[in-house]
Amino acid sequence: MKSERHSKVAAHVFYQQFKWSLWFFSILFAIHIVRIFFLNSGMEAVEGFFVFAYQPVNIFMLVCGIMIVYVFMGQHIHQGISRKEWYKGTALSAIGLALVITLVTLLINGIQYALQQFISLPVGLDNAIAFGAFEGSLSSIAGFFFNALTFYMIGWMIGIGYYRFGWLLGFGFIALALVGFSLNDFFWEGNAYSTLLASWIPQFTPNTSFVVALTGSLLLIAALFVFMVSMTKRVTIKM
Repeated sequence: MKSERHSKVAAHVFYQQFKWSLWFFSILFAIHIVRIFFLNSGMEAVEGFFVFAYQPVNIFMLVCGIMIVYVFMGQHIHQGISRKEWYKGTALSAIGLALVITLVTLLINGIQYALQQFISLPVGLDNAIAFGAFEGSLSSIAGFFFNALTFYMIGWMIGIGYYRFGWLLGFGFIALALVGFSLNDFFWEGNAYSTLLASWIPQFTPNTSFVVALTGSLLLIAALFVFMVSMTKRVTIKM
């Protein structure tokens, strides 16, 4: 049925990018193991997998967002999927991917700490949270998820910019991406004053409210999505 096309898009895109994530996690986990057992000179503890994976996951999601345009958009639209259906399905797949990656990271982190109770490791595992502006597991998990999703959306925006305008004008979308990164840092890490937006954003206390961070993150994601949809209403889909 036509009404189910966006669900098929979501399932297909999620499945393909989930397969990419398996390779990503395999490599990332191997690096973390090497760090624990072989690159621990002078360290009393190394960060647990949840904290260790934070930046790499964001980069991976950024790349996934960029590639979504070139790998899937033309393919699906030439198969008869409308742009509206494609955007809806891809947005659902992005949410699903960010959620699953967050859960997989937590699972690996939990297994790691459980094994530490039975296996003697060369160094301890630091259970520090990933976000300096907040304390508590739930806010850290939410921050991890929304950071991953935001980086995906920013990557998607960069991909759309290059797809529509080419390499020269596409560089302008890199500048927009930097603004997005700065806002995201402000919301979740309480670090606005070392970013590009230092003089633009009202000064809040370092312990920014979780509700403010969550609201700001949702608004940023929504703004990115609306902007991307408006940019591709009349763009020529390449073969």
